[in-house]
Amino acid sequence: MAKSDHDTIRQCFTILRQMRGEPWTDEVAQLYLHGFYTSVPPQLAKLVTLMLLRQLKFRPSVAELWELYHSLDGRPGPEQAWAMYPKTEDASGAVTREMHQAAGAAWDLMMSGDMIAARKAFIEAYETAVRRARADAKPAEWEITLGWDTAGRDRARELLRERRDAWRVNLRSLAARYGVEIEGMDPVTAIAGEAR
Repeated sequence: MAKSDHDTIRQCFTILRQMRGEPWTDEVAQLYLHGFYTSVPPQLAKLVTLMLLRQLKFRPSVAELWELYHSLDGRPGPEQAWAMYPKTEDASGAVTREMHQAAGAAWDLMMSGDMIAARKAFIEAYETAVRRARADAKPAEWEITLGWDTAGRDRARELLRERRDAWRVNLRSLAARYGVEIEGMDPVTAIAGEAR
């Protein structure tokens, strides 16, 4: 590990140590170090730490660090994924592979009109598919699903282009807002390759 990486982790630990929570001991520091900070690129670890500093009153757990880290991978959250997925055979949209898998579990319920049960089935299947994809270090992959209504297809193609690049732009914007340098880093490789 380079000296600059050590310095970045030291900065993160300074922030964590000052947050309210259990006493900061060598054992606690080792838990954070081996549970998260040595498993992800230091710049992204710093970004996550700074983001949580603004969101939480108490020191985040290692699980909360991972949860926010995973959210940077370009996949929408379960509720957003449900809202984005086309609900009829006529509609087109831009979706992730995990959204497509989840729709398979909910499709019959959607077609029968039971949207409450369909939403529940979709969200459960989506969360499982996302967990599996992240465990296998697969990056978010957006694809198009074309419905019968040809008028919506062009908009779906536009959405596909936007969504493929939007999260990279968002990640760079977040990094700039928090003063974290991530230039020269491929966030797709970094987050997917380390999100285990």
